[in-house]
Amino acid sequence: MFAREKYIKWNIVPEGFHEKSFRRPNTLAPVAQVYRMFSKVGLPRGHAAHFHPTTVEVCFVLRGRLDWWAGDAIYEVHAGDVVVIPVGVPHGSIDSTLQPCEYYAVHLNPADLSPSIAATLSDTSMAGLHSSQSELGQLVIRIFQEHEQPDSCSQDTCQALCSLLIASLARHKRLSADRRVSKFVHLAQEALLASLEADSPVAMAAENLRVSTAWLNRKFREEVGQAPGEWIRNRKIVEAKQLLAFGRSSPTEVSIRLGFKSTQYFATAFKREIGLSPSAYRNLFWVSPGRRRFSDPVSAEI
Repeated sequence: MFAREKYIKWNIVPEGFHEKSFRRPNTLAPVAQVYRMFSKVGLPRGHAAHFHPTTVEVCFVLRGRLDWWAGDAIYEVHAGDVVVIPVGVPHGSIDSTLQPCEYYAVHLNPADLSPSIAATLSDTSMAGLHSSQSELGQLVIRIFQEHEQPDSCSQDTCQALCSLLIASLARHKRLSADRRVSKFVHLAQEALLASLEADSPVAMAAENLRVSTAWLNRKFREEVGQAPGEWIRNRKIVEAKQLLAFGRSSPTEVSIRLGFKSTQYFATAFKREIGLSPSAYRNLFWVSPGRRRFSDPVSAEI
């Protein structure tokens, strides 16, 4: 038996999308909602703040990138990444324009799952970003495809796929928690963060650790997957996003706090990475310095 869950946000194809770019088939329990979204130009109005009071959302980005916020966290979601948003957690796109991308989302109802699988899905440690885990994403796509062309076996197949997805998410989270960088790289990360105000934080960190810059770069890449300079730049931009979105700091105060050479340099670097100036980004979250724009997110389920 098929059932369609009623949603406020998705009853109409959003402005800026072609008719075939958004597909939402009828669903089979435990899936309350499943859809594919694709756009070459992005979504002009983005995703307004909302939450789902009864379901857990699992979103997989196949192409492009999403800048997403959920609760007090900000996620930079790239191709191959999966994001899990728990029941009742407010979330939405952090920019006024949702970037060009293709992604799949499935909303799972814990009440329609076995007790053990439901308990795993409700574990808050599963929430957040599962980076570069395309095998998880392929399960999300497979669930969507099962709904597009259902047959007499689809109900059982959907239950099995959803259980496998939840178990795989939990195992990935455990494996990620077990991964630890070496003591040296951990010290290097601390040294980089302590050198934010330096003109050359990587060189200063290497000097403090008594190694060459080349050796630090090689070791850092081996364990972290990116150069220390790239890592520290990303950390600074991510922290800037959080300060602008959830704190009450001005762009100038954020620039000084994070050790950028100048407010203009910070604004240029931020806009190059995010596509918006720090002030414009902050205005997405704040109507005024004392009033948050997203203080009362709307429920997306009725």
